[in-house]
Amino acid sequence: MTKPPHIYYYNDDDHELPFPGEKMSPDGGNNWYVYTIYGVNNPRVIFNNNTTDPATRQQHPGINQPGIEITEDEMWVVNETAYSQKPQGITVHFYRPSNWEYWDTRIYFYEDNDILMSWPGTLMNSQMDDNWLSYTIYGVENPKVMFNDSKNKQIPSVLQPGHLVTQDVWFKDNTWTTYEPD
Repeated sequence: MTKPPHIYYYNDDDHELPFPGEKMSPDGGNNWYVYTIYGVNNPRVIFNNNTTDPATRQQHPGINQPGIEITEDEMWVVNETAYSQKPQGITVHFYRPSNWEYWDTRIYFYEDNDILMSWPGTLMNSQMDDNWLSYTIYGVENPKVMFNDSKNKQIPSVLQPGHLVTQDVWFKDNTWTTYEPD
């Protein structure tokens, strides 16, 4: 989704904005965005990439799906799940190998035998102008992670299990650490 995302909201009393809604503001970095809704009780929200063109439109929840219901004065939304306080996640940092496509690097994660997303996973976020990418996983206690370039490169290798992560981690040059390596 393009940054910053837009928020469209409505409620059962037909209080709504024209789609695609309003641009959200960055909230301290780390891919959090904020928007304050005034004068609307129990709004439902849809996050989108500021387009109405069906061919390029991205939104959460998906097209023709009801918005996420906001029932408290402040709520945090991650992957279509609303929380009453900022959720804690596990951030996975990945140093992209030089022979991988920068914009297509993805993280795939699962828990035990529970498939949580479709392959090849979701795009990782750029941290700076270097090769570090990151992604924060929410709502999964013991994720096993894999990285891929959306094509034919993958870590761990094909038919190998994902790496179990239980805290913030960094992966560089085939080494896992709990601190940012040099």
